[in-house]
Amino acid sequence: MNRRTALGALGTAIFVPVVGYSSARDGSTVSVRFWLTPGAARYTGLEGCVRRLLRRGLAFDHWTVEVTAGGVVDIGTESAAETMRSGRWPGAVGAGIAGVRDVDPVWDVNLLVTDGSLADSPSGYGVPHVAAVGGASALTTVELDGSFDEPVPITDATFASQLVLHEVGHAFGLSHEDGSRYERSGSSVVTPMLSLYGWRREQLPESTCGGPVTSGPPAEGKDRQLDLTFSDCARRSLRTYDGNHLG
Repeated sequence: MNRRTALGALGTAIFVPVVGYSSARDGSTVSVRFWLTPGAARYTGLEGCVRRLLRRGLAFDHWTVEVTAGGVVDIGTESAAETMRSGRWPGAVGAGIAGVRDVDPVWDVNLLVTDGSLADSPSGYGVPHVAAVGGASALTTVELDGSFDEPVPITDATFASQLVLHEVGHAFGLSHEDGSRYERSGSSVVTPMLSLYGWRREQLPESTCGGPVTSGPPAEGKDRQLDLTFSDCARRSLRTYDGNHLG
């Protein structure tokens, strides 16, 4: 069992003991709560930026999204991936469920936003119900007006925004194969669940949304751009979310 699989099992197991809560969920209303690390909390306006991004990115007609801020939580590191791989953030969420830590989790997605570097690989991590991302400083500069209408150039702000949606997608149960890479107006574009993997891998799986796609760098003369909207495949999968997992 690899580390991501093990953490995924942990993320699922953390929520199993919440007797009666999961049975009352049907996916028609989803709860997403985010916390800031001490480093991330230094940036004025970050909370509002994250809230708007989540509300816009998860705005679908098949559910109602409740986005709330959980406050500041110290996990001992600003590395988003390390908070997950070490079990610190999933453990804090579990401790909050048990009432032994000042973290008040929600059922669907519990997101930690850190001041970790976007140059780190991975810059974020997501498993069922629990996720963490870096890039706090970049998120404060994102301009959402128009960013969901057309693909956008790659900047720290747009990559950080897509990273949030990518890891939250994992927290809902989506995989990289729910993402897509496509061509538009001379540009090579990737959606949130595929993201930069769409240009880094030699070959994408045949099951990737839209069918087998040649990966690697885009053809000469083509720009790389990011789509901040989930692919049709990802949307279809999210429509099957029943409050526990994808159908």
